[in-house]
Amino acid sequence: MKQAARFQTRVYGEDDMELILRRKIRALAAKHPKRQFNLGRIVATYGALDALRRSGDSPARLLVRHASGDYGDMPPEDVLENRRSLQTGARIMSAYRLRSGVKIWLITEAVGDDGERSATTFLLPEEY
Repeated sequence: MKQAARFQTRVYGEDDMELILRRKIRALAAKHPKRQFNLGRIVATYGALDALRRSGDSPARLLVRHASGDYGDMPPEDVLENRRSLQTGARIMSAYRLRSGVKIWLITEAVGDDGERSATTFLLPEEY
């Protein structure tokens, strides 16, 4: 008689998920070494997490695009503002369209005007 396969599940905490994402980001960043700024702590709203899960898009890939200056579906004036923010230390924003068609934002907040970044947040536009 065959024994049923055992599956272990693990509930990941916020710190665990951040560690997993950071490892994936490091692996992807090795292929895309153009990172222009630090991401700080990586957080996400429930709506953004759900949208990412449903679409199957990789949050790590979006983070690498964001940090390397590929700001996605941003208007030219916002891309210009992001470029200025790299010099002034202000916040940086990207917008991407997921495979599901849902738009998601990534916003990296600045701590001060010294270029230090406190956190990068995944969120849906309606959650802003």
